[in-house]
Amino acid sequence: DRTTLTTEREAGSVEYDYEVMFLLEAGGPAVDGLRTRLAELGDSVAVVGDGRDLWNVHLHCNDIGAAIEAGIAAGRPQDITVVRFADQSTPGRFARPRAVLMIVTGGALSGLARDAGAAVVTRGVDEPVDEKDLAAALTATQARQVVLMPGDPDLVPVAEIAAAAARRDGQDVLVLPTASVLQSLSALAVHDPSRRAGEDVVAMAEAAAGTRTAALFVAETEALTWVGRCEPGDVLGIADGEVVVIAPDLAVGALWLAHRMLLGGGEIVTALLGARTDGALADGLAADLRRTHPEVDVVIHRGGQTEYPLVLGVE
Repeated sequence: DRTTLTTEREAGSVEYDYEVMFLLEAGGPAVDGLRTRLAELGDSVAVVGDGRDLWNVHLHCNDIGAAIEAGIAAGRPQDITVVRFADQSTPGRFARPRAVLMIVTGGALSGLARDAGAAVVTRGVDEPVDEKDLAAALTATQARQVVLMPGDPDLVPVAEIAAAAARRDGQDVLVLPTASVLQSLSALAVHDPSRRAGEDVVAMAEAAAGTRTAALFVAETEALTWVGRCEPGDVLGIADGEVVVIAPDLAVGALWLAHRMLLGGGEIVTALLGARTDGALADGLAADLRRTHPEVDVVIHRGGQTEYPLVLGVE
């Protein structure tokens, strides 16, 4: 029933009978050619990377073999999933066409994500996420298409498992492998349900990839870092898994870390304050950046995270 399919499959032409999804190991240049080839085969094309030559590939098409061959020509496809739209489960089970689901570490971050329009799965700090609970959260969105953002590279595998389970049950789920909650929030900020699904996911992926993140924490022991020796009580700024700043206190650490991040350029600085971080720190940071970088917009949120007194994002 083409009418039913149009309702169930909000984005993409009804002329295509299959949804094809797979993970692809490939370099960037090969992926550019893959996008072009897939656009010739169908629509709702999305090729989203994690920055480490691993890509989520999605499209609607009629020629399954040609789509998979295109993946083989570009790299090494794996976890291939094919869904025939005519076999989808109960028509009308989806109450809305699209949703975004984010994994966050609770507190005020949950409110931030919900206020921005996302459904939320909340976990404790360093707490694992069960794939069954995540699959249930995907179902609970009641959306035909869902973009799932883990916000942590360690959660990408469980997100992929839950997404695969949801796809087997007829839900169209794409994992956008965000590495931090700020990347997830940046992607959510450009989410536009009125756009075609593939175009929307690409815009979200570009926003996430364009967001660099770093954080402050207080050293508990003496240690040797890339930027020198730290003592207990020193404030450390960490970016890309490495200590890049050692400061005497949080206020100074926030300034040094923000200025270091802006050496690479940026238009927006977003600060997430921890649960016990004084708001005066944010006021001081915002005042300094308005003076030293008047071209930069500063956004402050009470993130409520307990593991880091301050998380910074630059985009």
